[in-house]
Amino acid sequence: FSLRFKSETTRRDRRTKRDTLSRENTHILLSLCRRLRFARRVILRTPNLMGKHGISLRKLGRDSAHRWAMLRTMADQLIQHERIQTTVPKAKELRRVADKMITLGKEGTLSARRRAKAILRTDASLIKLFGPLAERYEGRSGGYTRVTQTRIRVGDAAKMAYIEYIDRVGELRPTRSSGKRNSDDDDDTNGKVASSLSATEEEEEDDAGEESEKKKE
Repeated sequence: FSLRFKSETTRRDRRTKRDTLSRENTHILLSLCRRLRFARRVILRTPNLMGKHGISLRKLGRDSAHRWAMLRTMADQLIQHERIQTTVPKAKELRRVADKMITLGKEGTLSARRRAKAILRTDASLIKLFGPLAERYEGRSGGYTRVTQTRIRVGDAAKMAYIEYIDRVGELRPTRSSGKRNSDDDDDTNGKVASSLSATEEEEEDDAGEESEKKKE
């Protein structure tokens, strides 16, 4: 009887210790989960103090497939009409695709045609890209599009903008070539130098006149 009692007591003590350890472990795990949850909440709410690094595109509130489908359609419409109106973030993202299309059109190779056809949706846009647009920008090395902010849209207060191809009839603002800009700067510089020289000559003439009057007196 005594041995049976001791064995039962030992089993009961072991069971009690096991239950106590399990409760303590559960408490520790719960506290760790609470701390991790709080830390995650703090990290998500803390702003990124290092800035925007490694993010090279705008998601535009869409997944990748929807975003790429939208940009393909907008690029096709831009080539057809050469000017469309959209929001500012969409226009800035579309500018990359539109400039890439002109680069492919200027290449004019079979590979470039296949790559452009994989992006554009209509054959008319493809023909125009490798025809008039490629000839128009043959002497330009980049900067084929222009984004001009226009208004604030009623309803959601989104910033609207026109995106258009430059060097065409009916564009919003005429484009000045780099050579003309440099020549205008040179003309302004030459005009300033000439005016300063004329002012110096007038001052010298006045000084000479005053000296001659003093000698006569």
